[in-house]
Amino acid sequence: MNQIKIHKWSDYKVPEPVLPFVTVTHEQKVMFIEEDLTKLINENPFTFRGDFTLKIVDRDDIFCVNIKNLPYLPDRIDMFSDGTVLLVSGRAWKTEDDVQQNARRYNMDGECLDEFALGDDIVRLSIDDEDTIWVGYSTEGVYGDVGRERAIAAPGLVAFSKQGEVKWEGWAYDIHAVLAMNVYHAGRACVHYSLMSWLVQLDHFDEVMKSEVEERAWISQFMMLDGETMLACAPRTELYLLRSDRGVLTKKEELTLKADGSACHGQIVMRGNTIFVFNEDGIYQREITLEILNADN
Repeated sequence: MNQIKIHKWSDYKVPEPVLPFVTVTHEQKVMFIEEDLTKLINENPFTFRGDFTLKIVDRDDIFCVNIKNLPYLPDRIDMFSDGTVLLVSGRAWKTEDDVQQNARRYNMDGECLDEFALGDDIVRLSIDDEDTIWVGYSTEGVYGDVGRERAIAAPGLVAFSKQGEVKWEGWAYDIHAVLAMNVYHAGRACVHYSLMSWLVQLDHFDEVMKSEVEERAWISQFMMLDGETMLACAPRTELYLLRSDRGVLTKKEELTLKADGSACHGQIVMRGNTIFVFNEDGIYQREITLEILNADN
């Protein structure tokens, strides 16, 4: 088993500078900010204001949302079930008595409907089919407590309502940093995290599965094909399977992507059990199951 066959989904070519910030929604729409955010990273976060264009690709249909005077870099984005969009900054400034509101919800006309704080050092963000916002944090957020009794990010993993109210916190998991996250829907949210290396699957915040992941496996994205098999992606392109070995998900065979019989390279994004690949030819996509993997090989 060493290949996955993948098919053309859209001829639209996402510009290379924005590929690291591409999002796939739970409804399988592709979203990205058209501007190159890396050129703005060193701007003063206390005084920054910017205009941005959010693009939404649904196969051959392209939609644009013009966002004016946004006070932060929108490097985390997703969409709610009503078509409104969430633009979030992964970093949030803090003072002794205040914390930045680093999340805004917009309609398709570019009108801001809500504004709230989601905390600092956000590394993963997804909205599920019930409009819960799942947010995973890294170490600076988890251990940052400047100006607050405790940081919003302190639990490591937090679920928020559509209006930014806390619904659930991941205190039970002793999270040092969220490493990867795949939110299929409200009944299936999978999170890979440290201090050690663990994978937990939640159904409406109730734990249904927890497994150790070998620490040498470098996982930036993943999907669970069953309770004992993970398809994982190292940063950007490397694909491989992890299989349960005495209760530990352990790195096994590497995989390559093929389109029309040739290797298909590009930026990989996983959401649910679907894999997307973005390259100079357009966008490729395939739903992956164990049965499909077996059929492809």
